[in-house]
Amino acid sequence: MALQDVRFAFRVLLKNVGATVVIVLSIALAIGGAGSAFTWLKAVWLNPLPGAKDSARLLTMNASVNKVNGYSKLYRDYEYFRKHQTSFSGLMAYELATANVNAGNQPRIVSAGVVSDNYFDVLGVHLRAGRGFEPQDNARPNRHGCSSYL
Repeated sequence: MALQDVRFAFRVLLKNVGATVVIVLSIALAIGGAGSAFTWLKAVWLNPLPGAKDSARLLTMNASVNKVNGYSKLYRDYEYFRKHQTSFSGLMAYELATANVNAGNQPRIVSAGVVSDNYFDVLGVHLRAGRGFEPQDNARPNRHGCSSYL
């Protein structure tokens, strides 16, 4: 009985090719959309910063200019907040940037981050090799050609 139902379904689908294409594309888009949505959900909500301690409790603060969000605070504002805040266990600053890297005659543009000296401490990340940042690394934030933003 089931074999007859499958044959009948294929005959109906072949009679109306336009509807078949729409159905197949709809199913494909639904599967792709669901996969993308669950990948995003896992990356953003379930595991937002792999390796960071207690990442669900991290907050981001940025500025608004003319009702447009996402602008960085000035570095001096960060220093003020860091000295005077009493509500958080730590406060760190970062700014995403692009950098030119020359790897053996192959120049590339890469994503980079300019971060404050306590960046890894606030995230709870322990370095496996090398030294981390020290407070004197923050002494002159513009010494490496960075903007007044961090």
